[in-house]
Amino acid sequence: MQRLREIYERHPPSGAIKRAPFPPAPNLHNEVTFAPHVCRDDAKLAYRLWSLPDGELGATMGNQARFLDPISAEESAAMPMHVLAKNVYEHLMRDNLMPPTEGEWEAKWRATGLDRRSWGYGEILDDLRGDKTKVVRVHGYDVLTSTYWTVIQLREELERRGVLSRGLNSRELRERLYYHERYSFLRRSDLSHWGIARGTDTRYTVQLEDGNNKRYNCLEMYTCAIILSPYNPAYWLSRAYCHYQQAFFDLAIGDAYRAQLLYEVLFDPLRRNRQSKLYTSIWHAIEEHITVAAMGNDERDVDALEMMRRGNGVNSFIPTLRKAAQNITNLSLLALQGWNDHRIMENNLRQKAIMPARDSEPFTNRLLIVKQRCLDDIRERKKGAGPFLFHETNSGSIPGGRRYPFELDDKSRYDDEFVDRLSQYLFARNNRPIWTSCKIEKRMFPDDATTTDDQDQDQDQKPGLGVFAAEDIPSRDLIFAEEPSMRGHLNCSRLYGAEPPFEYRDPRCENCRKDIPADTLDRYEEIKDQLTGDDHPEGCKCADAEISALFCPAQILEEGQLSCAQIARQLYHFGACGKSWGWLHDAMRPCASIYLTAGKYHFSHSNEDHGTLLSLLLREVFDVTLHRREQNPHLMAHEIDELLVLEDHHDWDSRSFPFTLAANIQVPFNILMQLGVDIFRDLSFDTWVIQTVLRKLMVNALPWDRSLRGTKKPYRDKTLPSAGVQHRWIADPGNFEPHDPDFKNLYLFPGFSMFNHACGDKSNAAWAYDRQVPNRVMVWATKNIKQGEEILLSYLDGPKPPVRSLTRVLGKPCACGADHDDDGTYASRDPPPVPPPINPTLAPHPAKTLIPAKGAGPTKAKAPTKAAAPTKAAHPTKAAHPHKAINPPRAKALTVDELIHVEERRGRSEHQRNRQNRAEEGDDIPQGDGTEEVDIPQGDGAEEGDIPQGDGAEEGDIPQEDGTGEGDIPQEDGEGEEQADGQAKKKRTKGNPPAGGRRPRRKVARR
Repeated sequence: MQRLREIYERHPPSGAIKRAPFPPAPNLHNEVTFAPHVCRDDAKLAYRLWSLPDGELGATMGNQARFLDPISAEESAAMPMHVLAKNVYEHLMRDNLMPPTEGEWEAKWRATGLDRRSWGYGEILDDLRGDKTKVVRVHGYDVLTSTYWTVIQLREELERRGVLSRGLNSRELRERLYYHERYSFLRRSDLSHWGIARGTDTRYTVQLEDGNNKRYNCLEMYTCAIILSPYNPAYWLSRAYCHYQQAFFDLAIGDAYRAQLLYEVLFDPLRRNRQSKLYTSIWHAIEEHITVAAMGNDERDVDALEMMRRGNGVNSFIPTLRKAAQNITNLSLLALQGWNDHRIMENNLRQKAIMPARDSEPFTNRLLIVKQRCLDDIRERKKGAGPFLFHETNSGSIPGGRRYPFELDDKSRYDDEFVDRLSQYLFARNNRPIWTSCKIEKRMFPDDATTTDDQDQDQDQKPGLGVFAAEDIPSRDLIFAEEPSMRGHLNCSRLYGAEPPFEYRDPRCENCRKDIPADTLDRYEEIKDQLTGDDHPEGCKCADAEISALFCPAQILEEGQLSCAQIARQLYHFGACGKSWGWLHDAMRPCASIYLTAGKYHFSHSNEDHGTLLSLLLREVFDVTLHRREQNPHLMAHEIDELLVLEDHHDWDSRSFPFTLAANIQVPFNILMQLGVDIFRDLSFDTWVIQTVLRKLMVNALPWDRSLRGTKKPYRDKTLPSAGVQHRWIADPGNFEPHDPDFKNLYLFPGFSMFNHACGDKSNAAWAYDRQVPNRVMVWATKNIKQGEEILLSYLDGPKPPVRSLTRVLGKPCACGADHDDDGTYASRDPPPVPPPINPTLAPHPAKTLIPAKGAGPTKAKAPTKAAAPTKAAHPTKAAHPHKAINPPRAKALTVDELIHVEERRGRSEHQRNRQNRAEEGDDIPQGDGTEEVDIPQGDGAEEGDIPQGDGAEEGDIPQEDGTGEGDIPQEDGEGEEQADGQAKKKRTKGNPPAGGRRPRRKVARR
């Protein structure tokens, strides 16, 4: 009996418990104020807008056999359950094994006829035109009944909107304003201060107007339906499939994911009551949809109404929605070559639901097509192709040169007026005469998308921007200095025995990154309650938050000078202040668990491989956007000043960007909801806006960490050792350093990003981080620069950077004409350059701090693309590429011998790894006698098996940044991931200090 008990209580072997497939989500409750329940009038109009294109989709299949055709009386009785997704699901299942390729999608889209199908105002609203029961308010006053709206007020309001009002009486003016307000959707940003005028035709994304012969396509119809009834998952699913058909696979995933969030609230009791009012809003939206559809007396819709009145209610219609959304997501991930996410999601629904064979076969067959052995071969070939960073190994890729459907093309960065405004914004607005030595001008660059080695690059060029000397600049004169507009500071974590993981860092100011003295930290601990006040000069609510933020002491400031905390509250630290962001840091770093380790913590996995390195910068962008909407109510995130002037799809014709489900979809939506944004109703944060912001950040974000400026190259393989090995590392926390994220501090410098690259002697300027303000970047002349000469600096250290390093940083071969090493390795890095010994005082100025964060422009691209031979023209190249490779290699067909060889090699590696883990663990972890893996559902995603690594092209160096007098950059802190079913809940407590270095600051996490 005792023996059986020991066997029962014995833990499974190390590695048997699968890691969480996706990063954790925030514990949301009442952060988001959801919209009121959809009224009957809006439900009618939304159904009309959805049913017209959905019916046309069904008609394109003609008399063909349908996927859902019943083959038994039981299936016939169940046909009404498909009513929300029938046409989408049947059309998708006609070709459900592989997504359309780049050369196929246009022909398939044209074959449906939907590319030419559109509807006019009369077809949409003819019988609904007189419906005015819905109350419409403008400026808080009812348009139809309020005495506030006099004839003069009505005419002024209509003129501001660009609507004709002459010759109309009061009743007609009220009706015109009523319909304009009700049927105008998605107001765009006001960019008049940049000289961009948006008239009546472009002021709104979609506007239903009578009498102008305008017609509306499928995508516009679905979008309007979503705006009117945002909690109906059927509308999100239909728009997802419309995006899928047009090969906007990232947008399709975003819409399908929001549909998934909605229908999961209905059937998952763990999600049902977590967010106030969301459950009833979803139920009501579907109920109104079914009720309105039944008013047409169609037999299928009447049967659906009867089914809804039974015990299951609206849940009867969810299974078909789930299968359609899951197939769209999986096929889109396959198109983007996101192998890791694709493997997870293909198993997701099959493990959660019992489906008929016809519905489950597509999931199984796709896994057979994308065979594990082929993906292993891709991973092996990629390992020999060149050094990748750890966060890139699981990414898919998506082209960047294609304009999104609702993205306006009314801005030209190379327009003379725009360039003048940009130069004024970046340099003259600082109120410092020193910056008048440079200005922004247009120049031409070799067009890497069209130029070949056999062509003259002078004949194939494209416009660009650069920084030129406005006057003669002597050598070693300071040209420009800039503090970051956006900041992303990631905290790392360490293990200390049975204690929870601690935030490990030398405390630095959240604003300027100066080191905070120990005595100041002790004083902050004593006055913590005061620091959390709204207007304290030395702190904010984050002083006592789960992830704390500290600022420089204000005691040493001169009278009238703003403190770092006050600058942060005025420029970038707004709605995110005081919120719990531990989950976001966990989404970017190694995560801790105590399961199977006798009460001791260990790092079970790292979420860095999801490619979430830009998440903290993305949070800053969202936070700043929401704050500036107080003055510009319709401002969109990709059009804030700091991002507006950066490169866009016109500059990314030949470039691809990384894509993962976590980094591009899940985490951004979670950030928005944590900030109080309703991601279903507020389409100003639609998926295409998020992707545009991420691309601008990927190209322009600049790392600060010393590890990326030293002589060692970033770690690529960060496979965590067994728990037993980690426990022995506790004596020397430095052992965990190789597993820290590569990018712990990222910044956006819009002004600095305007400077172009040239190698070695071709450059005439250098850059480094300041001594006085550690995260301020400085540019100074290394040669005498004549007036009108372009100011060029080298993004990499060393006189002859290797070709692969430059290709990675620039996103294309360097064409500056200098000599380059061609050894295919990382550059040997010289010591970072030293700024001029006499630095002007550039401390924050009280007058300057009231101005929004500085400038924007193209910057250092931290990105790989396909390796190519250096081009011939001696033109300095422009930084404009993401971290991800272009056109990752596809799976190739292997011979039998190759398959056997790959399988044997994988088997030997796995056997050797298991033996090594057992030998290292010893008695630290009791070993079980089972070999089967146990699935523990984690977070939002499905269970994950062994996932092949993603693909990419050859990569080289990372931009190395120069620091002076800063000392060693500390490793920053973090915490483990809160896991369900066996994973430990974290809290920070006091414990043993790390071996060497300053004692970490530890706090008890708030539940």
